Amino acid sequence: TISFIGTARALDRALVNAAGYRIHTTSVAPFKRDLRGIVAAASMLPATAQARRILRSEGASVVVGMGGYPSLPVVTAARLARLPALIHEGNAIPGLANEAAARLTTNIAVSFPETVRLFRRRSPRLVGLPMREAITRFSREALRSEALESFGLSSELSTVLVFGGSLGAVRLNEAAIGLAARWSAREDVQMIIVTGSAHDADVRARIEPGKLTVRVLPYVQRMELAYAAADVAVCRAGASTVHELAVVGLPAVLVPLPIARRKEQHANARMLVDAGAATLIEDVSATPEYLDSVIAPILGDPAARARMADAARSVARPDAAEAMAGWIMSLAEARRA
Repeated sequence: TISFIGTARALDRALVNAAGYRIHTTSVAPFKRDLRGIVAAASMLPATAQARRILRSEGASVVVGMGGYPSLPVVTAARLARLPALIHEGNAIPGLANEAAARLTTNIAVSFPETVRLFRRRSPRLVGLPMREAITRFSREALRSEALESFGLSSELSTVLVFGGSLGAVRLNEAAIGLAARWSAREDVQMIIVTGSAHDADVRARIEPGKLTVRVLPYVQRMELAYAAADVAVCRAGASTVHELAVVGLPAVLVPLPIARRKEQHANARMLVDAGAATLIEDVSATPEYLDSVIAPILGDPAARARMADAARSVARPDAAEAMAGWIMSLAEARRA
């Protein structure tokens, strides 16, 4: 059986319950590098005790920490209970929770090649990032017709997909609005703009009617269809996004989140940029004019797009979920032996 320990956020509970699993919570506070860090440190002791009780009640054999502050008291509880623990770092630069958790276990999985050297005096294993089967089994050829039909797009035109993650990104939404205005008279390109639920109405109202076909959506339930419809993506560089782009082989213009203290998204982006699968643009430079100048040569050169797609797939790790599952089961079996 599988049980989850997470936060009390409604979204966490909804996602886990919808998948058919049970979720527990502890009282651990978010980690911060300011005075709030004192609160987080003080919350660790009771949260660890709570996590230990949960592990005991669930009869846990293995603990898997996927990063984020809720995982640290659980990994700590596993260490105290002498249970095997495996941690996974999704970003190229480890977060605070996993930096601490790495001192409590030798089982460390990472998603990006450059992360291996950042866990000093440890021996992380590069496995990639676990993803949904709809992504790992992605076939553009099999999905293309369904994808274009679902968005009401033409198979004769090039498609630009702009999205900013699950919550959207104001900078990318503004850039998309500007691009739509610049391209309003074009009949050789079409756009999908995924705004995030909070921004949908505003973006939709500001798209000026013209010859350009623009589909504005608050979110996309089946992201694989958006990838299959697109010829190039303009997006942030979160860990999931970068790994999904690699697996589906979609050329990209990456605009990393600028406010991250450690520039995690810049580090994530390097995997695709160094492979020749993406171009990186700083957030401040993501104007419609500059994006147009970067996107135009990609759209205008099918051979270049094909090379970028091949480069993306060359760094993909679609078997990450299987690798993680096998590792977890081996730890459980070793404990039972």
